[in-house]
Amino acid sequence: MDEKEMKGALWPDNNAQILYKGKFQVNGETKYATMIKTKTQNGNEIVELCTSAGIVYQNREEEKQNPKTPDVGGTISINGNLYKLGGWNNIASNGTEYLGLSLEKKEQPF
Repeated sequence: MDEKEMKGALWPDNNAQILYKGKFQVNGETKYATMIKTKTQNGNEIVELCTSAGIVYQNREEEKQNPKTPDVGGTISINGNLYKLGGWNNIASNGTEYLGLSLEKKEQPF
């Protein structure tokens, strides 16, 4: 498996602005969504519709069970598959803060 598979990063976006939040129905399933206005790396303004993959929780420093406990975690659903998401606060070599992500596939509940 590729070492980048099931890994990723999120970073702050000072240009992002939430325009709308809400929900809609698709095939009898409720989808929660956010419409975000931001800019591309080229400076072009875009509006993205982002659907929720699940709820994640922030772990306060005093609640962490050990130093490897993620700063953010939860169960998410992508394309009908469940994943355990963990996110750790990091600082890149250029000083930029980001959230490093790791996903682990979960077995479907019976």
